[in-house]
Amino acid sequence: MPAFLSYLPAQAQNTKPDSIYQYNGIDENPIFTYQYKNSKDRPDLAFGYYFMNNLRYPKEAKQLGIEGKVMVEFIIEKDGSVSNVTLIKSIHSTNNYPNDISKKCNEEALWLIREMPKWKAGRQNGKPIRTKVNYFVDFRLED
Repeated sequence: MPAFLSYLPAQAQNTKPDSIYQYNGIDENPIFTYQYKNSKDRPDLAFGYYFMNNLRYPKEAKQLGIEGKVMVEFIIEKDGSVSNVTLIKSIHSTNNYPNDISKKCNEEALWLIREMPKWKAGRQNGKPIRTKVNYFVDFRLED
């Protein structure tokens, strides 16, 4: 599998009616609803299927054997759409890779998150809420 998604829980919890809530500590976390083959029977595999089928590992990075993690933060809106996609940690911040190549990995991670299909929104007190999510997109070459 060329890329993996790692969950990183956010820490704080908001309590205002139209706040952005953190992924951890709400009544119902958002659910990624990507459908691929039998993934509807295994929602825990939906992210893996989505990334496996949509990641475009940058050619130059692959040729140079560049691997690493890109941390992305985004918001799942009340309607399940993805917004406010932000790069939190670049692939080159932990490795000494050329900036132009690591930038392509960063851009790919942001693109993958922006292009995600809708989620089932998180809920608090039975109502849909905006939820902040942090994820690592792990660029890893196959063995």
